[in-house]
Amino acid sequence: MNFSTASGLGRAVALTLATATVSLTASFTVAPAAKSQSVTLNGAGASFPAPLYNRYFDEFRKETGIQVNYQSIGSGGGIRQFTAGTVDFGASDDFMSAAEIARVEGSGVLQIPTAGGSVAIAYNIPGVADRQLRLSRAVFPAIFTGEITRWNDPRIAAGNRGVNLPDAPIRVVVRADSSGTSAIFSSALAAVSPSFKGRVGVSK
Repeated sequence: MNFSTASGLGRAVALTLATATVSLTASFTVAPAAKSQSVTLNGAGASFPAPLYNRYFDEFRKETGIQVNYQSIGSGGGIRQFTAGTVDFGASDDFMSAAEIARVEGSGVLQIPTAGGSVAIAYNIPGVADRQLRLSRAVFPAIFTGEITRWNDPRIAAGNRGVNLPDAPIRVVVRADSSGTSAIFSSALAAVSPSFKGRVGVSK
């Protein structure tokens, strides 16, 4: 998870905020004059880390008196709002590309990792709900490229002996909006599958 923050008066504070929230240290200090003023930072972006960020920002407010408002609207939305200058920082599951950074006005963008997490796939197969389905690194990309289209495909069955897999179509469901989770997932599949990299590629 990354905070993207541009330099400038308000954004410099956001950078300090992002740095402080990574370690949750109590060493962050604010000048007395700044403490007497009401400071609010606005951010938007990924929904995955929102509960963690709320804890970060609550501790940050207690330490500094600075209020942080965060909108959980997805990585793509966070990057769009940050690029448009409507928020002080944006959060994304994926780093901004060079082209995205070039569209941000100002003297630069800093990207700071703030959290880690994993991506899991959910499935719904009648009669298999009580069994743990095993999908290999070769099977995952083949499902998402459309090379494997049915649940009883021999490549799935090979890793799930004893499981009565139905002769039913696999209907892949993915997010339609711009998502950092999609970027992470597609990046992982592209890294292990040349076929996926060529057919689908890495994308939000």
